[in-house]
Amino acid sequence: AGVSTLTITAHNGAGTDATQTFTLTVDKIVTTTSLTAAPNPVTAGQQVTLSASVVNNPAGGPVPTGTVDFFDGPDPNTATHLGNSVTLDGNGNVSLHVTLATAGTHTVRAVYGNDANHQTSASDGYTLTVDPAVEAVAIGTPAALPDGTKGLAYNALPLAATGGTGPFTWSKTSGNPPPGLTLNADGTIAGTPTALGTATFTARATDSSGAYAERTFTLTV
Repeated sequence: AGVSTLTITAHNGAGTDATQTFTLTVDKIVTTTSLTAAPNPVTAGQQVTLSASVVNNPAGGPVPTGTVDFFDGPDPNTATHLGNSVTLDGNGNVSLHVTLATAGTHTVRAVYGNDANHQTSASDGYTLTVDPAVEAVAIGTPAALPDGTKGLAYNALPLAATGGTGPFTWSKTSGNPPPGLTLNADGTIAGTPTALGTATFTARATDSSGAYAERTFTLTV
């Protein structure tokens, strides 16, 4: 790419010459930049990979070199610069790992900076959805299980969990409730105690995404 000057002189048989100077401009190659993101949607605070590709338009010629910058914001003039400039690989591709803390819809763009042979270009706005962060699963109530009475149906509020994404499924990971009592999948402890004593068991609450929390309980009959 660049500007060249060429002077041509024409001779004829009569000895008359004509000279003309021409200016030849070779434009840089037009490029097209595209952008994708994965995963999408993403959870606030979770890492997302932005991937850009810069190609010649039309195809052919040398592969673009140089750097790509990524931006977050609907207005290119005021968008936030994400990370640092990233150098294209030998195939004209580049990736950047970022973490977005604000939930909502984000418009991200990739901007190619150009090189000696290629023009700058920018991708279309790419919509990236950032969901609110999910609170970790925790077992809340009760603080302690009430005592049971041998021969009488056990009556207590079910175990309860917070955070995560409901519904929760309850299970036992170690130990057992007192004989005659069972921890059900809905968190209730049901049955009629058949023996005196104290038992210790660990209950697990698992949410719909597979996240879980555990807590050890003691129940005396």
